[in-house]
Amino acid sequence: MFVLECSACGGNLVQKDKFWVCENCGTKFLVGQDVNGNAFSYQPVDKKTIEGGKVAPKASSINVNSINVKEIVVNSTSDFDSADGINLTRKENLIMIPKMLENKEWKRADEQINNVLTSDPSCAEAIMYRMMSRLRITNSKQQLINTVCKNFATEKNYIEEYLSVSNEQQVKSVISLMFENCNINDNLYRAIIEFILPYAMNEIVFTKDEFVGRIDTAFDEVIKSKYPQTFEYLLTYALDSTDVDKYITLLKRFAQNISPDAAQKYYNMILKVDAADIETRRNLLTSDLQCDYPCDKCILDFENLLSYSPDMNNEVVRVVNLVSNNDITTANRAEFMWKLLGYHPESPKIFADNILSFAKACLHSSLWSQAKKYFSLLLSIDNSNGDAYWGLCMARFKMNKEQANITNRKEIFDSPEYQKALALYQTSGNEKRVKQLFEFSGTNYKKNIIIKVLIVLFYVLAIPFTILSGGLFSIVVVIGTIIIIKKVKKEKNKGKF
Repeated sequence: MFVLECSACGGNLVQKDKFWVCENCGTKFLVGQDVNGNAFSYQPVDKKTIEGGKVAPKASSINVNSINVKEIVVNSTSDFDSADGINLTRKENLIMIPKMLENKEWKRADEQINNVLTSDPSCAEAIMYRMMSRLRITNSKQQLINTVCKNFATEKNYIEEYLSVSNEQQVKSVISLMFENCNINDNLYRAIIEFILPYAMNEIVFTKDEFVGRIDTAFDEVIKSKYPQTFEYLLTYALDSTDVDKYITLLKRFAQNISPDAAQKYYNMILKVDAADIETRRNLLTSDLQCDYPCDKCILDFENLLSYSPDMNNEVVRVVNLVSNNDITTANRAEFMWKLLGYHPESPKIFADNILSFAKACLHSSLWSQAKKYFSLLLSIDNSNGDAYWGLCMARFKMNKEQANITNRKEIFDSPEYQKALALYQTSGNEKRVKQLFEFSGTNYKKNIIIKVLIVLFYVLAIPFTILSGGLFSIVVVIGTIIIIKKVKKEKNKGKF
């Protein structure tokens, strides 16, 4: 009666109907036989099928919020060209103020600005010059707007006062500069965009095409800078309700540029509009795996992907390749991979290479019980797989790489997994792996080859010599055999044969 143990917890397996069940944890196993007829246990893959080919129409509109557009003072003439004329003193003051600012004559500039505003409190140019003088800016609108954007919380009311009395050209100039200078951080960008959109949406400031161009540039900057607050504000307030495709494209671009964890929110926003978007469902599952989310979350998103996929089998193959294409893995991914294998009708045989790769990843990640589970499954597909036995040996002795600092080489050499792996490599003629295993166990590979050759020659030559010597040489053969057997035993005890 042979004894089998659970690869998950080490408990004894007892037979119940067609399964062998662990007395300790209740895990079910099947029993196979290796090439020598020896029994080994493996956990079977649970097969599962779901209905695919699901379709869902894309939404015809998206949810957007409206903005109250600011009214602009319509005035096609400048302060200097009023049809009714202009007070000469006021005009001279407006000409003199920029020169005073350039010369940093702040006190004189303030006096001139106050003179103008006393006679005309709504003079847009004087209000802007007053801002420049207060901020000590030498007559540069570009520098002024840059400073306003950087200190928007304190400067907002001042720039709003200026815009409230400005004509369409003046508003367009300032709003354009604010669009160009608002990329400071997410909070400021969001606040400035919220401030300028009511002006920018007025068609006497920007044409429809000009506005769309400005918004597209803002989206590019926000996506590149990874600003979620501003991005979501623009999505809600700067798009038309019919911009469905643009909305989806923007969400995909932003999601692909941020962390997998943060991207989940935006993938789900896409799926609310277009549930059948296969690319997004794939990206959602990929981000699950990148974030190492629990198996249940991965399975849920995977099954949703399958339900909309036009070719479920190829989809399973694609995901298996994705999960197994890493040198290291996690316990969550190991659990997901196991369930994933059950969704293909030809599994596990069709995934033999993937199972081997993933089993090695479990080894590299020190997931010993999971590695045993996958290597045992591989043996159920191919019971002459030397790599599987060698993997089981490494898992048994908790080695995550062959170059590990091993002190118990003899114990490893004497293990049945090592011996089976070595025998299978020898049988298949894989001399490279045979040599590597000998070197790993501390065995002199060349010495063993020479000994084996000499033993063969000894017995080959023994036959003619025995005949020629009339049987006398048979005594030598017996003595030689005894010596060889003792030598082999001695070497095996040393772990070198």
